[in-house]
Amino acid sequence: MIFLISLVITPSCTQRKESIQKFAEFYNLHLEDYKQLVFVPNDGCGACIKEGKEYITTHIHDPKILHIYVSRFHSDLASFKEKPNFLLDKQMKALDFGIVSTGAVVYEVELDSLFLMLPNPNQN
Repeated sequence: MIFLISLVITPSCTQRKESIQKFAEFYNLHLEDYKQLVFVPNDGCGACIKEGKEYITTHIHDPKILHIYVSRFHSDLASFKEKPNFLLDKQMKALDFGIVSTGAVVYEVELDSLFLMLPNPNQN
C-alpha cells in the first residue's frame, strides 16, 4: 500500500501549479470535480510505476480521483479507457509541462489549492 504524505505547494512551486492548470486547460478538465490527480508515467522507475499502476487499479472506482496515465500506449490499463475518471495522456503533455518525470505523482485538490503528495521515502 502506498503511504503518502502531503506537502503544500508553496509560492516557490508556483510553476508546477501553473503547469497543472495548463494541462487541465489542454484537456478541458475541471479540476474542481476531483479530489486527487494521479499522474503515472509509462517510462521511468519501474518500482514507482508499478506502484502507480496498482494505485490506479485499486482506486479506479472513486470518481473523485482523476487517474492520468502518461503514455503513447496503454496495453495493461486498456480496460480503464472508458472510465470517466481515467485519462490516457497520449500526447505526453504531463511530461511536456514538467508535471511528471520518472515516478508517479499525486496531487490533492482543494479550493484554489493543490497539495503535492509524495510516496514515503522510507518505504521498502
